[in-house]
Amino acid sequence: MHSGHAINVAIFGHYLPVYRKGVFEKLDSLEDINLTAYYTEDFPVGLKLIKPRDVKFKLSNIKTYLVAIPFTKKKLSIQPTSLVKILTQSHDVYIMPNTMSYIDVWISFILSRLFKGRICLWGHGKGSLKGDIADWCRKYFMNIADALIFYTETGLETWREAGLAEEKLFVAYNALNTDESTKIKSSISEREREEFICAQGLEGKKLIIFIGRLQKRKKPDLIVDAMAKVVSHVPNAHAIIIGDGPMRGEVQKLVIDCCLENNVSLKGAIFDERTIAYYLMSGKLAVMPAHAGLFIQQAFEYGLPIVVDDNMQEHPPEIELVRDHETGLFFKESNADSLSDQILHLLLNEEKRHQMSLNAKRIIQEKYNIDNMVDGLARAIRYAYTCGHTL
Repeated sequence: MHSGHAINVAIFGHYLPVYRKGVFEKLDSLEDINLTAYYTEDFPVGLKLIKPRDVKFKLSNIKTYLVAIPFTKKKLSIQPTSLVKILTQSHDVYIMPNTMSYIDVWISFILSRLFKGRICLWGHGKGSLKGDIADWCRKYFMNIADALIFYTETGLETWREAGLAEEKLFVAYNALNTDESTKIKSSISEREREEFICAQGLEGKKLIIFIGRLQKRKKPDLIVDAMAKVVSHVPNAHAIIIGDGPMRGEVQKLVIDCCLENNVSLKGAIFDERTIAYYLMSGKLAVMPAHAGLFIQQAFEYGLPIVVDDNMQEHPPEIELVRDHETGLFFKESNADSLSDQILHLLLNEEKRHQMSLNAKRIIQEKYNIDNMVDGLARAIRYAYTCGHTL
């Protein structure tokens, strides 16, 4: 039960994926924070989304309008509800995406000055537009906010060095629901895990795990190409590909063409966390050929070192968790031979793989967990509420 002096907080976004459920519930459970989330329930994003009936915090389904920019592939976004909420002064602090293409965020800055709202921007702190002009616009955009929340320390440091006020910069380490995964892991016995693996026909296999959308930017086909070489050295190696998407048919055909039906399994989209846990608990390592995001945290939570490509500019900020030869390995971008070599390096060096597994777990335990994420969000909210702009 919140006290009468709780800070009323609104969080806005296009969609609310299921992995945010735990952090929002924990944030809302704090004595001084009363949370309402505003998202579009059926936003077409290809992820499992939270429904209002599934959560303990207040969740409201709102409209999101996307307006195409002529002669480009980009779209502008507006959620009229956010403007109405500021006009009616329904909340004290508004957390909005740190994205310049959201028209409502720009308008909210103006309205918040007139109607005493406080604005926090939350996100990576970078966008698709590059160059000095884009950087100037982004700095101006972020400088207007009362507080800025970044996913990583690197994001914070980048903008502190660019001249933004240090006191309004916060890190909410981008985490999955580590409370839930810890509970699931502890509830699965070794016998249950072995029975599951046996039932899947994977007994005695060295599992390599991929979880993500089967789309071009993640290059799942590269895993199949690499496995052709891997199995020639480690015949019991087996890649588990969990996820769905536009490339599924192409990847499946490649598996057949390469005669790897006994070494690569496409499991489709799996949303049951317990089922995913069985695979992760049985894996030797994780792989994400490109655009490695939150799957890094998911793999590390289960002690799986990860193999990712070395094009650092194309990865989301979570890539900073991967430290070469400490928590993961890098391979040459789009090079299947390089990928297979790094996979083999881990499969054939158990002592090193085990040490990297311990290092990966430690990062989650010490930083990228739900408690630290909630703490970062809460500190930003409190700062914005007490130290935000004055009229």
